Formats: sequence, C-alpha cells, structure tokens
Amino acid sequence: MTQTDTEHSACGCSAPFADVKLKTGQIVTFVCRDDGVQHRARVLGRAGKATGKHKNWYNLQNLEPDDSGKQNESVDMSQVDDLNTESEDRDVNVLITKDISFEAAKQEEIQNWHNYDVFEEVENAGQKCAFTRWV
Repeated sequence: MTQTDTEHSACGCSAPFADVKLKTGQIVTFVCRDDGVQHRARVLGRAGKATGKHKNWYNLQNLEPDDSGKQNESVDMSQVDDLNTESEDRDVNVLITKDISFEAAKQEEIQNWHNYDVFEEVENAGQKCAFTRWV
C-alpha cells in the first residue's frame, strides 16, 4: 500500500486533524477513525520531514493490540482520534553543571603544566596570543 497525505496505513482513515508533534520514545494511544480500534504504540521517530507534507507521519512500534499483525508501521498521526501521550517513569542520567565549580580542577591542571614545563610565561610585548578554552 502506498502512503498518501490522507491515508492511515493501519486502517485507511481519511479525515484531517491538527499538526502533531511527538518525541522519540513516547508512548501514544489513539483510536483509528476507520474501525474504532484503540492502539498503543511507542514512537520510533519521524517518517517524514518536520517541514514537509508528511510532517505528521511517525514510525511506531505497536504495543497493543498484539493481534494487529504488524510490529512496526508508519502512521499519519493527523488522521487518528483521541491521540494521547503517556508519561513514562524512566531513570534518566542528568548532569547539572550550573552549580558545579571546575576551578579547582583547572588550577590543578595549570599547576601540572608548570611542573612539567609545558609552557613558558612571557611579558606581553604586543605579540600574537594563542587563545584556548576548557573542554
């Protein structure tokens, strides 16, 4: 079956809906307009460009119903009813750097440069300088 702007790959629905913005990894539930079956799926990513005519198409991994016959499929999310996203409780690693000071580590690194004669300090006589930054 070929995908068009107004065709839902799972059930052939064909009614317009607002722009949809989903994120990879989200769990979505929706009802297919054609047969009224509720689906639950994980968003795998976009199936079309975000600015193109297929911007509402997403690749989904079907979670329910299990008897749908397709594990993964592309769906035009603008052509479904009762679209909802479920919040997932996931362990997420977060690094907060706003309140962390790296000043001690920088000073230790500069001291090691002094100890191993990595650089030589000279008077500023208008010469060109080499600029660096911490990464």
